[in-house]
Amino acid sequence: MSGRTKYTKLREIRGSDAHGKLFADNVRTLAEYSDAERSHILRTYFKFMFVRHPLTRLLSAYRNKFEKANNPTFEWFRRKILIYNNIDSHSENPLTFTHFLLYLTDPEGKNMHVNEHWQSYQELCHPCRIKYDYIGHVETMTEDVKAILTKIATPYEFPVQQSTSDEYVEGYYNSLSTHLVTRVIQRYHDDFAAFKYNC
Repeated sequence: MSGRTKYTKLREIRGSDAHGKLFADNVRTLAEYSDAERSHILRTYFKFMFVRHPLTRLLSAYRNKFEKANNPTFEWFRRKILIYNNIDSHSENPLTFTHFLLYLTDPEGKNMHVNEHWQSYQELCHPCRIKYDYIGHVETMTEDVKAILTKIATPYEFPVQQSTSDEYVEGYYNSLSTHLVTRVIQRYHDDFAAFKYNC
C-alpha cells in the first residue's frame, strides 16, 4: 500500500481503516483475480497467516466489539445476538459473554459465517486448501514476525502489542458452564487440532 495511503507507519493504521475503506480500496482479494492470476499467486507468492488460541480469540472479539464500548459497526450483531437469546434487542440489557458464545455455537451452525472476527480459520483462511509458507501464532508473534520480515527482506518493523493474559482468559471461561465451554471447543475443534492448541 506504499504511496497509496496517508499512513507511513504500520502502527498509525486504525482498526476501522484496516477493516474498512482503506482495505477495500487498496487490497484485492483472491476472488478478484482471474483463475490464471490466482493460480500464479498461490504458486509463487510467499503466503503466511497468523492464528490465535480459539478461546482467547473469541474473548478478544467479544470484548473489543461488544463489551468495551458501543461499537456502531457491530450494533446489528448485538441486536441479532440478543434476539437469539430471547432478549429484547432495544433494552439496556448488556450482551454477556455467555450470550455471545451461545449464538456462535448454535447447534445448526447457522451463525458462524457472519463475521471474520469469530469465523473459524478453516472457513476464513482455508489452510487445508492453501499451502501457506508460514503460519505464525499470536502467542509467539515477536519471533514469528521477525522470521517473516527476514524471509521477505523488508526493512519495516512491526509493532507487536501485548496480548490477553492466560489468567484473564481463564477468569472469563471459569464463569461459564462446562456444557457451553464444551460446545465452543467442539465448534472450533478443527482450529484446535490444525494449529496444535490445547483445549
